Amino acid sequence: TSSRRVGESAALGRRRRARASRCSMAAVSPPLRSGYLTKRGAWFKSWKKRWFVATSDQGSLRINYYKSEQMASKELGSLMVTQKAEVTDFIDADDSKDFDHDRYKHGLRVVTKDRTLYLAADTEEDRE
Repeated sequence: TSSRRVGESAALGRRRRARASRCSMAAVSPPLRSGYLTKRGAWFKSWKKRWFVATSDQGSLRINYYKSEQMASKELGSLMVTQKAEVTDFIDADDSKDFDHDRYKHGLRVVTKDRTLYLAADTEEDRE
């Protein structure tokens, strides 16, 4: 009977998470823009392609990212970009010597009060 209770508890937890997910998704505004960008990791500094979705959130820009478009239900991270955020090209960044400018020539550095995010697009059109 204890294994049955564990199974029932797990099922209840899944239903609660699914309901919470549906509620939070309904409150989010439609995407302003979405697509693949390459992101530099915060800890290991490796570059990985991620699916990004930008939405409007109370006058700010919220950027959520996911492993892939197909995995868009499992958020890997998010960033709130306010008017105080600084957005620059890699070339203009103080630490630009750390980047392969040929490979990441369509790159951006987004600095907020909480973190710095390094992103690169495959083309200039994708970057816009």
